[in-house]
Amino acid sequence: MGRVVFIILLFCSLSLSAQQTMSFVELDTTTYQQYLKGDWKALIKSGKEGMDQGISYYYLQMRIAYAHYMREEYRAAIKHYKNALEFNSSDLTANKFLYYSYLYSGRSNDALVQIKALTADQKESMNLADSSIIVSIGVNYSYATSDATSIHEDITEFTPTVSGVQKTSNYFHLPGLDISNRIGNHVILNHSISYLQKNEFSYASNSGLYLSPEQIITQMEYGLSVEIAPGEGCLIRPGLNFLSLTIPIFSTGDYGPSAGRDRSAYDYVNLKNRVLSLMLSKEFRFFNAGLSYVNNDFNEMKSHQAGLHSTVYPLSNLNLYYSLDLYYQHLMFGNESQDNFILHHSLGFKIFKNLWMEISNTLPEQMNFYNIRNDISYNSIEKIGSAYSASIVVPVYKAGLKLFGNFGYNSNNSYFFPDQDLLNPVNKHSYNNFIITGGIKWTK
Repeated sequence: MGRVVFIILLFCSLSLSAQQTMSFVELDTTTYQQYLKGDWKALIKSGKEGMDQGISYYYLQMRIAYAHYMREEYRAAIKHYKNALEFNSSDLTANKFLYYSYLYSGRSNDALVQIKALTADQKESMNLADSSIIVSIGVNYSYATSDATSIHEDITEFTPTVSGVQKTSNYFHLPGLDISNRIGNHVILNHSISYLQKNEFSYASNSGLYLSPEQIITQMEYGLSVEIAPGEGCLIRPGLNFLSLTIPIFSTGDYGPSAGRDRSAYDYVNLKNRVLSLMLSKEFRFFNAGLSYVNNDFNEMKSHQAGLHSTVYPLSNLNLYYSLDLYYQHLMFGNESQDNFILHHSLGFKIFKNLWMEISNTLPEQMNFYNIRNDISYNSIEKIGSAYSASIVVPVYKAGLKLFGNFGYNSNNSYFFPDQDLLNPVNKHSYNNFIITGGIKWTK
């Protein structure tokens, strides 16, 4: 009896499955009607059912791709436009919309490569060119202040027995300029230059105690990175940064331990630092993943830094994304070394039309750190206990502009760093740093 029931159930299941099978004609008719009505969600569902049954042809892939595109699911649309091009590699519409799908999903390097598949008329109408051109220009300005004065008296209560220095940042100004230009369809050169002017408190020991409530240091930084796209979704990005830091030295005859005494600078210390970096990344349908390596020589220490990186796009576009960066840092000074793990993560989302927000956090305590995701050098002789920031972005699409603003909050830890034992600082005191950044970026 049990065997008879099993056979009946199996027969019914097979019959039901056969009834649900969609023929080529039915699939083509259904998806075409859904396309005409603009019923994109239903079209995607019908198309998936047909593909699950092994049906695939040019018009089906184009309809599914366009449905995703109209729903702003650009990363999902990429797959189907590529499938359509397998049936007709020179199709004008598929190549054009594949370019925009790459561009709107944040895959600008793939969009650059895709330009070569467009016709001369398309490039002209889309204002694109094959020759070397400027890809983007951006200017930004940052101002930071702090509540460091609240701990200056506590710092000076410490009497060091060895040579060294302890500092805090009172405030700083940091203007910057970024320019990117393309070479052919597979290479982008990124240039950045910034000029830091920082007012800092300095408490030093070197054959006596020297206190500088305010001193101005300056730093010029130039960065060059090369984005190479060897294949679809693949990116190789080597980089090199040069930093030139100038610190005033005060005359011991005119300047002593009393904060009220006059001081005069007679010389300056010029420090030259560099950063070498390399990042490899790969794009997938709903996320990307990457590896990085960084080497720097900040503050007379050697630093080797390895990173794992990923960004997830759950909506298949830039309206919602989450980035995670995990760094392993190996610091070396003399015969000693120190290992640290640093976590940086950010969440970006669209609030409403023409307004995006991103919030981020970096922890735990870090110094001599280079954030390869944002190309930022943290080379101050202080430690950042934790860092938080919130950014807003306002795109002006017709002009190709993006206006952005950022507010950052850092919990800083000031230490006395002995000259001969930089990996073991003492006399920890904490204060807060507040940073405001604004800028504008034009992208072609």
